[in-house]
Amino acid sequence: MNQDKAVSFNKKSNFDSERLLKRYKTRKLNFDLAIQRKENIWDNKRASLLIHSILSNYYIPPIVAIKDNDMLSVLDGKQRLTTLFSFMQGDLVLDKNTPLVDGEKIAGLTFEDLSEEFQSTIKKYKFDFSISENLNEQQIEELFFRLNNGVALRTIEVTRAVLGNRIISFLKRITDFPFFQYKINITAGARKRYTDQEIVLQILKLIYEPNSGLNKREMQPFIDKLKSEDLKARLKSTLDNAIFYLNEAFPKKQKFLKKVNVPMLVILSLDVINNNLNNKVTPIKFGDWAEAFFENTPEDYRIACQSGSASAQNVKKRLTSMRNHFCKHFDLSLEDLNIKEDAPQKEKELNEAI
Repeated sequence: MNQDKAVSFNKKSNFDSERLLKRYKTRKLNFDLAIQRKENIWDNKRASLLIHSILSNYYIPPIVAIKDNDMLSVLDGKQRLTTLFSFMQGDLVLDKNTPLVDGEKIAGLTFEDLSEEFQSTIKKYKFDFSISENLNEQQIEELFFRLNNGVALRTIEVTRAVLGNRIISFLKRITDFPFFQYKINITAGARKRYTDQEIVLQILKLIYEPNSGLNKREMQPFIDKLKSEDLKARLKSTLDNAIFYLNEAFPKKQKFLKKVNVPMLVILSLDVINNNLNNKVTPIKFGDWAEAFFENTPEDYRIACQSGSASAQNVKKRLTSMRNHFCKHFDLSLEDLNIKEDAPQKEKELNEAI
């Protein structure tokens, strides 16, 4: 990690619960820093213990936030505050096993059920804040790294820090499609770490630059271009066609619809669609072919999925292997897919078309 310049907290402050809730409602407190990982929502028992800690005056660690003008963006402490707000607004019932507070039972109660004294204690409880200002993306990444006990960020988590809310919202709209929600084979944990959004970014990159690699170094220039609203719209229009096709091709989740394979299948489906082969290769036939391909995966494809799979060379090897197998299966030629020997020229033509 970068240690050239330490992150300093130039302000210590505290806010009572009532004031924090007001700031949140008036959008002066947010939890939307892109680098934040999706947190597991606390279960009821853990959420209830936070309320018990407040009422019993147990130590609660400071909230870490970044200040920009009058906006406080929480970097560490999101779950504590969202749990607090949920309880104060009547959306949380305390767990039946929540301990007594000064001999008084609070288990099974809502905020409104509490005594006026306990309600006041919660409203006036002061959360300590450690606040830093004027941080760049690298400093935010460094701070996040340290707050998470040195757990390194994955490429997509670092990338999200510089994407901006518009691009993140754009990616989320795509990952909300049924194909990405129910068909691709990623774990819940991987989804929480934005692997689905990483897959979409890689697909968009290959649509835009067919012969490119997918590693961090090659992705960054594309991300800069993706800030163009016009480019996003055109890429999404192209991708939509493939997603609808593949959603029909795979009626249920398939084991082989993994991160390394999905971008290849999307590009191949676009080969079919863009060359009007849909009638010959229906979605169902495409799905049947894919199952056969991954049941007995060619050796050159398997090798290209190993170390360095995101390099341009290995991406091209996977696509070539898949296209060759596909053409043989459906009695097609590469020319039928409009694949020419002059790959750089083909890439240029596709860029111009998009």
